[in-house]
Amino acid sequence: MNLDNSVEQPDLLDAEFSALRERLLSDVHPVGPDAVRYTVRRRRQRTAVVMSVVAVAALALPVAGYGLLMDREAPPTGNVVPPPSLAPTSSVSPTVSSTPTGTPVAKDGRLTREELLGTAFDLPDWPQSASSVCGGSAVRLRSGPVNEEVPALLDLAHGDVDSDGTVETLARLECRSSIDWPRQIVAFDRDTTGRIVVLGQVTRTGPGAADLREFRVEGGAVRVRVADQCCGANPAQTQWRSYSWSDGRFRQTAGPTNFPSTTKGTPTTAPPARTVGRLTLTATDLVYGAANEDGVRRAASTVTIVNPTDATVGFPAITFVDNGKDTAEHAIWSGCPTAYGYPDRMVCITRPLGPGERRSIAFGFLTTDTGPARTVTVRADIAAEHDTKVLLPNSGNQTTIQAVAGS
Repeated sequence: MNLDNSVEQPDLLDAEFSALRERLLSDVHPVGPDAVRYTVRRRRQRTAVVMSVVAVAALALPVAGYGLLMDREAPPTGNVVPPPSLAPTSSVSPTVSSTPTGTPVAKDGRLTREELLGTAFDLPDWPQSASSVCGGSAVRLRSGPVNEEVPALLDLAHGDVDSDGTVETLARLECRSSIDWPRQIVAFDRDTTGRIVVLGQVTRTGPGAADLREFRVEGGAVRVRVADQCCGANPAQTQWRSYSWSDGRFRQTAGPTNFPSTTKGTPTTAPPARTVGRLTLTATDLVYGAANEDGVRRAASTVTIVNPTDATVGFPAITFVDNGKDTAEHAIWSGCPTAYGYPDRMVCITRPLGPGERRSIAFGFLTTDTGPARTVTVRADIAAEHDTKVLLPNSGNQTTIQAVAGS
């Protein structure tokens, strides 16, 4: 029974589908050949547009990819750097600089006079004759020459003296004492941070080198003109000696090491140094007259200097030390062909003074002070022939006068 029903079910389904087709076909109306042709044209247009887009994309994608690749691989403007090798290596480290990693870069050591004067240093040792104020730590230089026991800067030179490829600064320094002019030549440089440092001492005055007259840098060496007499005294023997940087210090590499006493086996005598005698002086007090309408008083002191030696003194110097109350009226100092004004003193360089000669000069002064009497220090010295601003040590004397208001 059940088997017969399973066999008959397909016929029933076919009958139902046939009835459905009959009902639907009565509602279908053909649109005709024009509608078919329009539909075909629309399908062909869509196909052409799609193919065009595909073709454009097929061309554009490789070009864009190539441009992107070129942008990534384009070298910087300037020198063309070849692409790195594709061969396998154990390690790849691009070279940034020819200087090895960790090696400090040397700084240029060319310094100006102002830079040296504005920096404190631990200077190399001075000769034993120098005052204790010349050395020590954090020493500041004064612009020289000065007639004081202070470390002073005389002159500069520049050059590469340690063969590091950069320039260093060489300076001739002085610190005058009561008996001589201790001098030294010092090399300065900059460290890797740019800080000014002392490279080393080239040479200094001492046995066999009483004076360092001048110096220069030539071919990496420092050449120094050394004299056998101190303080600019003439006549004197001089020699050029060369010093070079080696093993962390300067060493003499050329020139004589002392002043010879023999030449080719024949005894000789060095030219005698001129005996520097002491000038003597006397001076009258400053006695001021009545004040004018501006409250200014005037006075004059007559200074008499004497040359007690048997040699002519080329540049006698008379110095008035400033006391803050009495002002030199130097415009009327007729006996001074040359005069120098300093914050602490006024110096008159007068005409040469012959052996045993005596000379008197009147020096005018101004004041507005109405207080009690005060003192004024007066000195007579001998100025150096090469620089009249420099006074020879132990060449003079001083005295003290009174400055008072007259009746």
